[in-house]
Amino acid sequence: MLAQQDYSRSIVVDAAHPDLRDLDLHNEPESGPLLSDIACWIQVFADLLGPPRVGVRLCSVNQPMCPRFHVDRVMARLILTYHGPGTEWLDSCDVDRRYLGQPASHVSDEASGLIRHPSAIQKMQSFSVGILKGEAWPGNVGRGAVHRSPMRTPTQRLSGERRVLLTLDGLA
Repeated sequence: MLAQQDYSRSIVVDAAHPDLRDLDLHNEPESGPLLSDIACWIQVFADLLGPPRVGVRLCSVNQPMCPRFHVDRVMARLILTYHGPGTEWLDSCDVDRRYLGQPASHVSDEASGLIRHPSAIQKMQSFSVGILKGEAWPGNVGRGAVHRSPMRTPTQRLSGERRVLLTLDGLA
């Protein structure tokens, strides 16, 4: 389904009554279970964090969206990979935050000094759900979850396999 095509939609829904019609999946086979799953995760996210509205992004990508380790400037973000490799992340003790973003832009994250131990990169599995605290979480400035999109393997590039990703952001 979505793993075979370009697809990207971002919508904002009421957390208590999410209307997912604007994801425009009505012509997709098997969209019913996917939409039910997304609605379920919106409910879980809203129950945990209490936002009145939720930003929903569902996309199918064949390139890493965020290939460099970074932090998000949100309170929290739910990330779920439906197809393909999951999000990579680093524990805070394995990061030298001085090298996040621009200071290391001319070298890879692995060579920049950002990652304290080469084996420190953690990987979420497909269908695993992560809720990452961002920089806008109260009292969390300078401590947002450090993560990135996974790199594509040569096999994925040859096959054209896409990563299908859902993100949820709490909105006021």
